[in-house]
Amino acid sequence: MTTDVSAHPPAQPPGALPPGEPGQQPPSDAPPPRRRRGRLLLKTLAWMVAVLVLLVAVAIGLLYGALTTERGTAYAWQAAVKLRTYAKRIGTDGFLSSRRRKSSSISCLTW
Repeated sequence: MTTDVSAHPPAQPPGALPPGEPGQQPPSDAPPPRRRRGRLLLKTLAWMVAVLVLLVAVAIGLLYGALTTERGTAYAWQAAVKLRTYAKRIGTDGFLSSRRRKSSSISCLTW
């Protein structure tokens, strides 16, 4: 027994309008399109600016504390000594002293 093809119409492709009134769209279960990209970008930029301002404020506060208090000056001096010791241990004395070593062998006056 064969069946008539026209008795069973083919399934509609996804996104096609159902048969019926051509101007009426069916209610959709999907939410309306979101416009969150701009909002997310704005939030991200706001957080980045806030973190940057916070870091600058902390740096200024630490510098102020190092300049105005005896304890802060002691901490700054101790950090400088540790940095110098570390630089000597790894074999460099810093950018300026390495330039001085190079310039001591060749003087600008001998050119």
